[in-house]
Amino acid sequence: MTAPLPGPGPQQVAAASPAPGRRPSSRRGLALVAGLVAFLLAGTGAFVLARNHRAAQVTVSCDDDYGCVPGLKAMSALGSLRDQGYTCTTESDDWHCELTIGTTYFDVWFRVYDELIHKMSIRVNRAGDDTMATTGVAYLSWFATIPYRDDPATSKDIRDWLAEQIAKHKETKAKILDYEYVLQNPDSKSTKFTIEAVS
Repeated sequence: MTAPLPGPGPQQVAAASPAPGRRPSSRRGLALVAGLVAFLLAGTGAFVLARNHRAAQVTVSCDDDYGCVPGLKAMSALGSLRDQGYTCTTESDDWHCELTIGTTYFDVWFRVYDELIHKMSIRVNRAGDDTMATTGVAYLSWFATIPYRDDPATSKDIRDWLAEQIAKHKETKAKILDYEYVLQNPDSKSTKFTIEAVS
């Protein structure tokens, strides 16, 4: 069983954000990628990433009808967030955590079945002049890589891909293995990022 990653807090968000004007490379690691398809459809980018092997199970069945992140209890993820200063509540299948740092509000909703995470919806609301590149890339990347925390190569590809979409201010819907990623409003003061197991 994999231990959960430490939750994203003020130190991780500030330290891991790329320098303004610096575009992260999305071309590294191509030897590990079996297929890469990118296209635009009605103004929304779509991206599909497939690997020639899987390092670990990507989803596990939960609540009979859904896929969930394997090996990570939702309560462990909430514990990591609480350790970073988040206030969290749990009600039925919807669990919520929030944190305010200066003028930036971080908000996370988890859909939980059988004590496992099926869906994560993350919002970053910025009241100041900070761009998403300076306040949110590391934060969103932490959540984006939770399903692939045992696969460093896939995690890196996802981080690079996400940083590129944010740098281009591009709304994007992507299917990466067994998860759907939706990035909305990356250039606005309220950016939303959703990750859902779809297999």
